[in-house]
Amino acid sequence: MPDQRDRRGRRYRLNAVLCLCVVTVLGGARSLAQISRRARSMDPQLWAAVGFGPGDDGRACLPVTTTLGRILAGLDGDALDDALGSYLTVLTTGDLDDSGAEPAGLAPALAVNGKILRGARRADGTRPHLVAAATHTGVVVGQRQVAAKSGETSCFTGLLEPLNLHGAVITADALHTVREHAAWQTETKNADYIMIVKCNPKHLHQQLKRLPGRTCRWGRGPATVNGQ
Repeated sequence: MPDQRDRRGRRYRLNAVLCLCVVTVLGGARSLAQISRRARSMDPQLWAAVGFGPGDDGRACLPVTTTLGRILAGLDGDALDDALGSYLTVLTTGDLDDSGAEPAGLAPALAVNGKILRGARRADGTRPHLVAAATHTGVVVGQRQVAAKSGETSCFTGLLEPLNLHGAVITADALHTVREHAAWQTETKNADYIMIVKCNPKHLHQQLKRLPGRTCRWGRGPATVNGQ
């Protein structure tokens, strides 16, 4: 993770602060104040394991609420998502081999979907909109924040670009049924796709309805599998 703070005056290591936040949130903390309170009630051995050494009084020197807020606000969200996604990808596919090569494939199937966060706000007061890629077992291996006044489709290729998708099947809802995305998945990433087709785009929907035989229907529209 890149550390955006000035080297002068750094009192806490970034990885220690992030680890502390993860541990306390997993323990039920839902705000910066709760993270700070729960951190001070933790076992001292856990402080040391997280990365905080003892202060002058023998207790761990932990960041206060305002310090936590400044550090977290200065993080590069996309870099954090990339780091977490890379870690979870290795857990999903197995450790890297001795040569350091990437795993042979990410997963047999990967779902792309977006959500608006309920408990967070941007500086302008709007709720953050995230689009994520997850295995069908629920492991999120990639995530991007959608820019203000933009849509999920603008993040599609950037979200999947770092991932090894060779042989994988990408599933997405009708919002991502875009010609350029379909071509990019098959031609650039050697992946297959299943996309939902609704009445928009109109011409593609009409073409699928004219196909002979029964058309598989999901939701309100037929499905297209790699254009077939």
